[in-house]
Amino acid sequence: MRGFGVLEDEFRSLIDRIYGIDYIHKLREDFKETFLGNKDLSSIKIQKNSAIEKIKKAKSSAKKKQRRVELIGYILGGPLAFILSGLLGSYWVISIMVLIYGIIFPLEIVLRKISIDILAYDKGDMTMSSDELKYRLAWNKGVLKSVLSLASFPLLTFVMKFSPKSYEIGMIYWVDG
Repeated sequence: MRGFGVLEDEFRSLIDRIYGIDYIHKLREDFKETFLGNKDLSSIKIQKNSAIEKIKKAKSSAKKKQRRVELIGYILGGPLAFILSGLLGSYWVISIMVLIYGIIFPLEIVLRKISIDILAYDKGDMTMSSDELKYRLAWNKGVLKSVLSLASFPLLTFVMKFSPKSYEIGMIYWVDG
């Protein structure tokens, strides 16, 4: 089910033109290198096989959760507009609320789907160091569960693209912060 296929493709293309998906991936990898270079993760123990499975499952789980949010949003959106308009005593409010909801909800869903696709790691393998696997697990957990993380990436990518020196300084501060 690709509910928003065309809209999703257009937004992905727009994000690529404005920010560059490669820049976003580079930001993710730069953060990893800076983080792993400054943090000691030896006290955290993992099983490589288990970590690889969790990394693979994280992205698919986030996508499943997103589909549930979509379904709930569509099921509750219309009735909620009627209830609120009834409470406000004016049925013209229904039209406005449904219009706003009909525009904002699909855009949020599409942007979230694209963000999950672009930002989350979807694999790991036995040749990777334990520290890299630990990092990928933590990254996915942070990125896939935090709206703030998803919202900050366009800004960081913009700084990275147009002010590389500021980006380098910010990267060190962000990791050490």
